[in-house]
Amino acid sequence: MSTYRKLLILGLLIVNPIIGKGQLAELLTLEASNSVALHRNFGVRSAEFGLQQRDAQVMGAYSAILPSVSISSGRSRYLQGTTSNIGNVQGIDENGNPTIVSKVFTSPYFQRDNNSFGMSFRQNIYDGGKWWNNISRAKSYQTASSHGVEAAKNEAVYNTTQSYLELAKAKALQYALFDAVMLSQEQLERTESLYELGSVARTDFFKAKVQLGNDRSNLLNQQNVVAFAKSRLNIMMGRDPLTQFRIEEVEYPKVEYPSREKAMATALDNNPLLKQKMASIQGAEDGKKVAKSAFLPSLTGYVNYNRNNEDVGRVFSPSNISDNWSSSLGLSLNFNLFNGFADKANLEESQAIYRSTREDYESTKRDILALIDNAITRLETFEELDAIFADNKESAEEDLRLATERYELGSATLLEVQDAQVALLRSNTSTIRNKYDYQIAHAQLLNAMGTIRTEK
Repeated sequence: MSTYRKLLILGLLIVNPIIGKGQLAELLTLEASNSVALHRNFGVRSAEFGLQQRDAQVMGAYSAILPSVSISSGRSRYLQGTTSNIGNVQGIDENGNPTIVSKVFTSPYFQRDNNSFGMSFRQNIYDGGKWWNNISRAKSYQTASSHGVEAAKNEAVYNTTQSYLELAKAKALQYALFDAVMLSQEQLERTESLYELGSVARTDFFKAKVQLGNDRSNLLNQQNVVAFAKSRLNIMMGRDPLTQFRIEEVEYPKVEYPSREKAMATALDNNPLLKQKMASIQGAEDGKKVAKSAFLPSLTGYVNYNRNNEDVGRVFSPSNISDNWSSSLGLSLNFNLFNGFADKANLEESQAIYRSTREDYESTKRDILALIDNAITRLETFEELDAIFADNKESAEEDLRLATERYELGSATLLEVQDAQVALLRSNTSTIRNKYDYQIAHAQLLNAMGTIRTEK
């Protein structure tokens, strides 16, 4: 091996962390990546927090039908200072006749203590159906959030799988570009030897050197693509983008997938995003019923019990439980006649929300069915391209071999050899892209069907 090639390989080991020290990092499989994403992905965690909020809202919705019980107790002191007032009294004038005269009346300082204890019980009997429709709406949105968590998990697995395969594709392309560098290096050494023998012109040597420089430049740029793909995969998993790791280098087999009709039927039954939208429709419908309840009367029952006395013992002592008390009980019927069209506005708003939610469901369904059709079309295309690219690769390898032999014999130009090298590189990269894009399309299909976490 020439000194130049040794230096080239050494340089690649230094500048490429995947070939160099990256080999010491953790080995991350696709399954492990998805497992990390399910626990740390932001979308999943946010959806889980949203479900917790919905759980609390269901509990809060029951407050309208459960009784309201309150207890109060207090102690107060009323103080009044010395007070003087002028009043009229009946008197006798100097002639002995009755008359009215003014007199100053003085009240001494006065204080009075008061101790109190009270209990209040209120029960909603009827409110136009508002309470049970509120509970139903809260449960519908809770169900929607539950499906939302499943949808977020599916999306996290799909995005992680896609990022993992994009990284694997970027690495495979990097290796293909590395092979291209090696071919260009060999061609440069071959051209240099032929030039020293006088078989080729000096311009061929410079052309071969330029080709090597271009291939090395492409390889360095691809290293940046690999680094970006690693960063994106870390982000999809909810990790620090600078976390070092390496991935498995495995051959992905040809996949089996259902027909369009079966895939679409599976999506309509299993896709959690569609289930979330459907549950939201039910919640919006309950919201209309809640808004309509404002136009109906409400009936509330209540019981109040109170105790008051200056002596605290007469309020709290069990021996005086039958004295010093008052109580009231009754029913309260309320009917809102007019509140500035607020109830009408709320009803119209709830109806608009319902219509918007239904449109959202229909739009989401169309998008999912379109994704399935697109994914299956891509899978069918990639399968056809796979055979084409395999033939192209075989032909490109043979063409390069023959062009190289003819060049050494002087019957071909360096340009023909370089064209063959470019054709082989293009064939290799097309094969690599097709292989990984095929797997990504399959993951897209499984995600649209809602089976990406249950089907291998």
